[in-house]
Amino acid sequence: MATITQWRPLSEDVAQFRLQAFPGERFPDYIAGQSIQLFRDGETLLYSIVSAPFETAAHRYMEFFVNRDREFADGETMKFADNATGDFTLKRAEAFRNVLLVGTGTGIAPFISMIRHLHHEKSSGVRYTLIQVSRKFEELGYYKELSAIEAQGDLDFIYIPSVSRPSEKDWRLETLGKGRAGNLLRGMLNLHRSGEAVLPVSLKNQVLNERLDRDSTIILACGSHASVNDIRDVADQKRIRFVKEDW
Repeated sequence: MATITQWRPLSEDVAQFRLQAFPGERFPDYIAGQSIQLFRDGETLLYSIVSAPFETAAHRYMEFFVNRDREFADGETMKFADNATGDFTLKRAEAFRNVLLVGTGTGIAPFISMIRHLHHEKSSGVRYTLIQVSRKFEELGYYKELSAIEAQGDLDFIYIPSVSRPSEKDWRLETLGKGRAGNLLRGMLNLHRSGEAVLPVSLKNQVLNERLDRDSTIILACGSHASVNDIRDVADQKRIRFVKEDW
């Protein structure tokens, strides 16, 4: 059993929360990127794990970033499965020099776990680029944390946050991209876009192009079925290896 703590709505559509294991109980071991089943009032839920394995081992909690199609509350209890599931992990990318992660909406969840793990392990030798797209700024969720990891420079990591419905305030924020994930990727690869795509001011296409070499790059995408399919279409056009996790 476990207790919900730190239930934090970010908007009317998405929220973050932690699940703290009861004293004497522990969550199963997992690989960054995997999911776990939760059991609540006869309902079975499957969520990608946001926390990194080292965080769960040290502090006995799991963190999640979810759509608010159901509501939770601090203090609520639920059971969890004995095993984590899924093969949407960085093992799929082991043979590649450049790894592009593209998360839309709550599809960013497995990538947060991956980046936290990589940063903790001081991984080197691979270039990681993360595109995170939400409808509005407050739904980006992990913007400050990911920006800080990028700035520290311990990991060869570029973070590209974007909003698909930018407000007037968003347009003034130079560190923020504007546009959908597929169109941002089309712009990076010099393909025809179907809509608006503006990268953060500090990013240069030349730098990004070096991280998207066809023969040494893999794209991992997670999010809604429509957004993941759009990204796959871009990958197919450039014949870049592609792996997806959608819902």
